[in-house]
This record gives sequence, structure tokens and C-alpha cells, in this order.
Amino acid sequence: MQILTNGSLEADPAPPEATMLRYTIGFVYVLSNEAMPGIVKVGMTTKLAEDR
Repeated sequence: MQILTNGSLEADPAPPEATMLRYTIGFVYVLSNEAMPGIVKVGMTTKLAEDR
């Protein structure tokens, strides 16, 4: 596995047995709220917005 850092790819320092790969089709979202400046929620869902 590689990590993108400052525009360049670097090898993941974790040994292969400690790395778990799982590919799922979905959406990554970032939410912010004016009542809580400086805080964001980053999440992932496999559901469609229409199904929620």
C-alpha cells in the first residue's frame, strides 16, 4: 500500500500482515456546521441518498 503525502507516493510503514484492504463502492462525505467552526465530520456510506 502507498500513502500520498505532499504530492508524492510513499511506502506504507505498516507491515503487510497489519494492513487490511477492503474495496467498497460508496461515497465519502465531509460535513461542516457554522455552530461548530473548525470542526468537520468525514464519513463514508455505501447507501444512496435516495435510500436514506
